[in-house]
Amino acid sequence: MGEGVIHPDLTNDEIWSAYYQLLLSAQKNIPGVIGVDFDPCMYLCDQSSPSGVYNPQTYTVHPTGDIDNNETVDTSDIFDVMYYVARKGAGIENVSFTDGNAVEEAAVFAAADIDGNGKLDSTDVYYMMKYCAEKGAGLNPSWGD
Repeated sequence: MGEGVIHPDLTNDEIWSAYYQLLLSAQKNIPGVIGVDFDPCMYLCDQSSPSGVYNPQTYTVHPTGDIDNNETVDTSDIFDVMYYVARKGAGIENVSFTDGNAVEEAAVFAAADIDGNGKLDSTDVYYMMKYCAEKGAGLNPSWGD
Protein backbone atom coordinates (compact mmCIF):
# COMPACT_ATOMS: atom_id res chain seq x y z
CA MET A 1 0.00 0.00 0.00
CA GLY A 2 1.04 3.65 0.11
CA GLU A 3 -0.30 6.88 -1.27
CA GLY A 4 -3.87 6.59 -2.48
CA VAL A 5 -4.80 3.58 -0.34
CA ILE A 6 -8.42 4.67 -0.09
CA HIS A 7 -8.64 6.17 -3.56
CA PRO A 8 -5.87 5.75 -6.11
CA ASP A 9 -5.87 9.45 -7.04
CA LEU A 10 -5.53 10.78 -3.48
CA THR A 11 -2.33 11.44 -1.55
CA ASN A 12 -2.08 10.63 2.14
CA ASP A 13 -2.36 14.34 2.99
CA GLU A 14 -5.59 14.58 0.99
CA ILE A 15 -6.99 11.49 2.71
CA TRP A 16 -6.12 12.85 6.16
CA SER A 17 -7.60 16.20 5.17
CA ALA A 18 -10.88 14.46 4.35
CA TYR A 19 -10.87 12.60 7.68
CA TYR A 20 -10.05 15.77 9.56
CA GLN A 21 -12.76 17.74 7.75
CA LEU A 22 -15.32 15.14 8.84
CA LEU A 23 -14.14 15.40 12.43
CA LEU A 24 -14.27 19.19 12.33
CA SER A 25 -17.77 19.03 10.92
CA ALA A 26 -18.79 16.81 13.82
CA GLN A 27 -17.36 19.33 16.25
CA LYS A 28 -19.33 22.18 14.67
CA ASN A 29 -22.61 20.36 14.14
CA ILE A 30 -23.09 17.83 16.95
CA PRO A 31 -24.08 19.33 20.32
CA GLY A 32 -21.69 18.40 23.11
CA VAL A 33 -18.70 17.67 20.87
CA ILE A 34 -15.94 19.94 22.15
CA GLY A 35 -12.89 18.62 20.31
CA VAL A 36 -11.63 16.17 17.77
CA ASP A 37 -8.77 13.72 17.72
CA PHE A 38 -7.46 11.11 15.35
CA ASP A 39 -8.17 7.57 16.43
CA PRO A 40 -5.25 5.16 15.94
CA CYS A 41 -7.51 2.73 14.07
CA MET A 42 -7.79 5.36 11.32
CA TYR A 43 -4.08 5.18 10.52
CA LEU A 44 -3.29 3.90 7.07
CA CYS A 45 -0.68 1.32 6.25
CA ASP A 46 2.11 3.05 4.40
CA GLN A 47 5.10 1.03 3.24
CA SER A 48 7.13 4.20 2.69
CA SER A 49 7.00 4.87 6.43
CA PRO A 50 9.58 2.99 8.55
CA SER A 51 6.86 1.87 10.95
CA GLY A 52 4.45 0.95 8.15
CA VAL A 53 1.90 3.43 9.50
CA TYR A 54 1.21 6.87 8.13
CA ASN A 55 1.33 8.89 11.30
CA PRO A 56 0.33 12.53 10.72
CA GLN A 57 1.44 15.35 12.95
CA THR A 58 -1.01 16.57 15.54
CA TYR A 59 -2.98 19.62 14.46
CA THR A 60 -4.90 22.04 16.60
CA VAL A 61 -8.55 22.65 15.88
CA HIS A 62 -9.10 26.32 15.18
CA PRO A 63 -12.12 27.81 16.97
CA THR A 64 -14.74 29.35 14.70
CA GLY A 65 -13.42 32.56 13.16
CA ASP A 66 -9.97 32.27 14.74
CA ILE A 67 -7.88 31.88 11.59
CA ASP A 68 -4.48 32.48 13.19
CA ASN A 69 -5.46 30.38 16.23
CA ASN A 70 -4.45 33.04 18.77
CA GLU A 71 -7.57 32.47 20.89
CA THR A 72 -9.38 35.60 19.71
CA VAL A 73 -11.33 36.62 16.63
CA ASP A 74 -10.00 39.98 15.51
CA THR A 75 -9.27 42.12 12.46
CA SER A 76 -6.27 40.01 11.45
CA ASP A 77 -8.60 37.01 11.09
CA ILE A 78 -11.04 39.10 9.05
CA PHE A 79 -8.19 40.32 6.84
CA ASP A 80 -6.98 36.75 6.20
CA VAL A 81 -10.44 35.63 5.08
CA MET A 82 -11.04 38.78 3.00
CA TYR A 83 -7.68 38.28 1.28
CA TYR A 84 -8.47 34.61 0.60
CA VAL A 85 -11.92 35.47 -0.82
CA ALA A 86 -10.50 38.31 -2.95
CA ARG A 87 -7.76 36.13 -4.44
CA LYS A 88 -10.27 33.36 -5.22
CA GLY A 89 -12.60 35.94 -6.75
CA ALA A 90 -9.74 37.17 -8.94
CA GLY A 91 -9.39 33.67 -10.37
CA ILE A 92 -6.24 32.68 -8.50
CA GLU A 93 -6.38 28.91 -8.07
CA ASN A 94 -3.65 28.20 -5.52
CA VAL A 95 -4.96 30.20 -2.58
CA SER A 96 -4.10 28.88 0.85
CA PHE A 97 -4.11 29.97 4.48
CA THR A 98 -1.18 27.71 5.37
CA ASP A 99 2.11 26.49 3.97
CA GLY A 100 0.32 23.86 1.94
CA ASN A 101 -0.32 21.15 4.53
CA ALA A 102 -3.73 19.77 3.58
CA VAL A 103 -4.78 18.78 7.10
CA GLU A 104 -3.93 22.14 8.67
CA GLU A 105 -5.52 23.90 5.69
CA ALA A 106 -8.75 21.98 6.32
CA ALA A 107 -8.73 23.09 9.97
CA VAL A 108 -8.27 26.75 9.03
CA PHE A 109 -10.85 26.55 6.24
CA ALA A 110 -13.40 25.06 8.66
CA ALA A 111 -12.74 27.91 11.12
CA ALA A 112 -13.26 30.48 8.34
CA ASP A 113 -16.44 28.88 6.95
CA ILE A 114 -18.70 30.56 9.49
CA ASP A 115 -21.99 29.60 7.85
CA GLY A 116 -20.79 26.02 7.24
CA ASN A 117 -21.73 25.91 3.56
CA GLY A 118 -18.38 24.52 2.42
CA LYS A 119 -17.15 27.69 0.71
CA LEU A 120 -15.65 30.98 1.78
CA ASP A 121 -17.37 34.14 0.61
CA SER A 122 -18.52 37.59 1.68
CA THR A 123 -21.14 36.06 3.98
CA ASP A 124 -18.42 34.52 6.13
CA VAL A 125 -16.57 37.87 6.19
CA TYR A 126 -19.82 39.61 7.20
CA TYR A 127 -20.39 37.23 10.12
CA MET A 128 -16.81 37.73 11.31
CA MET A 129 -17.15 41.52 11.10
CA LYS A 130 -20.48 41.43 12.94
CA TYR A 131 -18.96 39.24 15.66
CA CYS A 132 -16.01 41.62 16.14
CA ALA A 133 -18.26 44.70 16.14
CA GLU A 134 -20.54 43.20 18.79
CA LYS A 135 -17.57 42.13 20.89
CA GLY A 136 -16.09 45.64 20.58
CA ALA A 137 -19.42 47.13 21.70
CA GLY A 138 -19.26 45.09 24.88
CA LEU A 139 -21.90 42.60 23.82
CA ASN A 140 -21.59 38.84 24.16
CA PRO A 141 -21.75 37.66 20.52
CA SER A 142 -22.19 34.09 19.40
CA TRP A 143 -21.94 32.45 16.01
CA GLY A 144 -25.51 31.21 16.14
CA ASP A 145 -27.05 34.69 15.95
